[in-house]
Amino acid sequence: MRKLSFLTILFFQITQLFAQSGLTKNQENIKLVNSFLSSLSPDIKSKVLLPFEGTERLRWSNLPQQSYQRAGVKWNTLSNEQRRAIHTLLRSMLSTEGYLKAVGIIETDEIRGEIMKSEQNRDAHNYSQNNYFIAVFGEPSLTQPWGWKFEGHHLSLNFTFTKNGISCTPLFTGMNPAEVLDGPLAGRRVMAVEYQTAKDLLASMSEAQKKQTVISAKMPDDGNNGPDVTARTGNEPFLKTFEGISYKEMTATQKGMILQLINAWAGNVTPELAKQKLEKLHKTDLDNIHFSWYGDTGDKAFYYRIHAPGMIIEFSNRLSESNHIHSVWRDLDDDFGKDLIK
Repeated sequence: MRKLSFLTILFFQITQLFAQSGLTKNQENIKLVNSFLSSLSPDIKSKVLLPFEGTERLRWSNLPQQSYQRAGVKWNTLSNEQRRAIHTLLRSMLSTEGYLKAVGIIETDEIRGEIMKSEQNRDAHNYSQNNYFIAVFGEPSLTQPWGWKFEGHHLSLNFTFTKNGISCTPLFTGMNPAEVLDGPLAGRRVMAVEYQTAKDLLASMSEAQKKQTVISAKMPDDGNNGPDVTARTGNEPFLKTFEGISYKEMTATQKGMILQLINAWAGNVTPELAKQKLEKLHKTDLDNIHFSWYGDTGDKAFYYRIHAPGMIIEFSNRLSESNHIHSVWRDLDDDFGKDLIK
C-alpha cells in the first residue's frame, strides 16, 4: 500500500472535522422549508415558491439592490418568525463559520449603507440588511430535484437537492468594507483567511516560483463590472486551461497553505458537504491544483485564482485602497446540481 504523505493525512484530517446529523440534509431541509412556506400568505408564497425548471433558478448576482432584480421575497417584507425560520435554514446548510460569515456580510452591507448615508448618497437605501431575498425552486421532495437560494449584495447561496445528492455552488461572498476602519467594529475583517493566507503564500515563494505564479500586473476584468471575479457562467474559455504554479511545484508549507485556502470556501458549508467536495478534489489528484496571481503583489488591488479540474475559486481585492473584495467558489461539473440531476 502506498504510504500516505503528511499533507494527504492533513487533507483527510480536515475532512474528518465534520460530523453527520441524524436526518439527511434533504429531509431536514424539506421539513424546514415546508414549515416556512406554510407560514406565508398566499401572495407572498407565490413570490417565494417558483418553478424548478427555467432560467430563474440559474441566475445569480452579487450586485446591490438597484442594479439587479432578484427572484423571491425581500427580507423586510417578512415577519420576525419568518426571518428566524430563514436563519434556521441557513444554519442547516452552512457550517458555524460559514453562517457567521454570511451574517457578517449582511451586517457589513448595513455598515456600507450608513457610510453612504453620511455621504448623502441617494443610493444608500439599497445597501442594508433588508435587501436580501429568499426563493424556493420546485416543491421540496425526496424524489424530484428542488432547491433554494438566499441572495443579496455580496452574498449568493445556491443549494440544489436531488435523490443523488446536494449541490452547494455557485457560492459567492464579498465585503465592502473588507476591513471596517471606523466605529465600534473598527478592525473587523470577516474574510481574513481568504485575504491574508493568500498574501502569505505569495510572500513565501522564491523569485522563480513568483515568476510562474504572477501572470500579469493588470487586474482581470469581467467585461462588465471592472476588476472582478470572472467565472460568471462557468463556461468561460479560460476555464479550459490552467495557469500559474502547480501544487506539485510548491513546498510542503505552501501546499498546506493552499489547502487551507481551499478549506476557507469548502468549510463554509455543512461538514458533510465539505467532506464530499474535498474528497472529490483529492480524487482528481492534488498535483493538478494551480494557483495564479494578477495585479499588485503588495497592499493594493490584487486577484488570485485556485483552479483544478472541475473547481475554481476566485478572489478579487478590487480597488487600490484594498478594502473591497469579491470571491466565488464554483464546482464546474455540478453548479446548480447539473451533474446530480442527470
